[in-house]
Amino acid sequence: YKSNPLLLPIFSQRHYQHTDQDTGTQLVCDKCPAGTYVSIHCSPTSVRECSPCPKGTFTRGENGVQQCHRCRSPCPAGFIEKTPCTATQDRICTCPPNTFLSGDGAAVCKPHSLCPPGKRVKKQGSEKKDVVCKQCSEGTFSDLKSSATQCRNHTDCQVQGLVLLSPGTREKDNICGPLSTEPIISSIFPAPLAGPAQKGEGWEFCLIIFYLNLYRKRGHKDILFFLILI
Repeated sequence: YKSNPLLLPIFSQRHYQHTDQDTGTQLVCDKCPAGTYVSIHCSPTSVRECSPCPKGTFTRGENGVQQCHRCRSPCPAGFIEKTPCTATQDRICTCPPNTFLSGDGAAVCKPHSLCPPGKRVKKQGSEKKDVVCKQCSEGTFSDLKSSATQCRNHTDCQVQGLVLLSPGTREKDNICGPLSTEPIISSIFPAPLAGPAQKGEGWEFCLIIFYLNLYRKRGHKDILFFLILI
């Protein structure tokens, strides 16, 4: 690559200044393009020359340097190469996905934290920062450890035609169930009679069921007779 030197004091970002060693003249030379370096400076009678960067070295942009910059060493264990070393760019190493560079001074990649149940991800982790967690808001929950999931709304039991059996928390969902279908016996007889028949009381329980059915079909007349019997 060759260009004519400028003897006039014209200077821009595309030029660099050089003092000719033989004459002491201040010259303005064209810079070399990215991926090359100045192998020979311009003079009052000759143009500057550029040469390609040797392997393992680079120059990012137009320049007036006399040698290319050396690329960083290969990535150490536990890191991956984000960009390779080329004639126009340096090698860049980074942490693998789902890990971040520890900020404790050690060049170690650590796994992103998992937000515990009851919390959601406020900010996703990156190659340089860990995940930031935040507590689930009222009416939402998260029952998993995760570095990605958000909190979910509690199930609306009423919309599903169910009743709320157990209210949810930030760590668990609402528990819904069908509407109560307890037999009428529980509101007429004491609890022991309404429960499962105990040993030796099977005939009494069957009798109760019989008269209950009769009660439902024929009204209150026969239930008085039944109450007298028991």
